[in-house]
Amino acid sequence: MVPPNNWSAGGGSAWEWSHARKQFYFHRFSKGQPDLDWRNPAMEEALLHVYAELARVDCLAAFKPATFNIQTSNLCYWC
Repeated sequence: MVPPNNWSAGGGSAWEWSHARKQFYFHRFSKGQPDLDWRNPAMEEALLHVYAELARVDCLAAFKPATFNIQTSNLCYWC
């Protein structure tokens, strides 16, 4: 399979083939850290639930939302 484009991450391709999903996924860092699909309303809703639960159990300080700015850039993956 050929990745959608030639973007690189950490010296290799930023795209990784998922046999289970039969499609590529994008990652800027480790292959084990796929980027979140911020255009998917279900992902946004799930993240809000995570925030709410962490706040409820007083663990929000351990969560690092400041790193999300890296993930939220407006990239067109298929351009």
